[in-house]
Amino acid sequence: MAAELAIAMGDDAPSSGSMQIGSMVPHTCPECHGSLRAIHEGPLVRYRCHTGHAFSLPALFAQNGEAIDNALRNVLRALDERILLLRSLERQARTAGDAASAGRYAAQVGAAEQRARQVRDIVLDAELRGLPPFAAQAQPSAAPHEPGPPGA
Repeated sequence: MAAELAIAMGDDAPSSGSMQIGSMVPHTCPECHGSLRAIHEGPLVRYRCHTGHAFSLPALFAQNGEAIDNALRNVLRALDERILLLRSLERQARTAGDAASAGRYAAQVGAAEQRARQVRDIVLDAELRGLPPFAAQAQPSAAPHEPGPPGA
């Protein structure tokens, strides 16, 4: 408990013994993606990473849902950007008279558009079937995570 108190007060988590408390679990910290340790207190389990971020199980679950939703949005954004870049490359190749390169870029546009449609279909299908975003699936009583050390 002394190590946790020192960490909560802003001490350097690794040198305060953060890796000696609790037991390692296969989950990662949603803040820094470091390894987590489970700290059991009766029926409750808390999680703390090696840098000092701390979470209840409901908070960890909620942040995992947010990470999934963000990842899906980032995939769509990156695919849309790739399509725009490929179209620019195709135009540039056509302007330069390089039909072979323009054709390769056009084919890549088609493949990227197909991938974007597949990802959108997954997201939209879930929405049409009334499934909430992953973040909304967290228990309503989920407490926010405990603040980590300053600057973490």
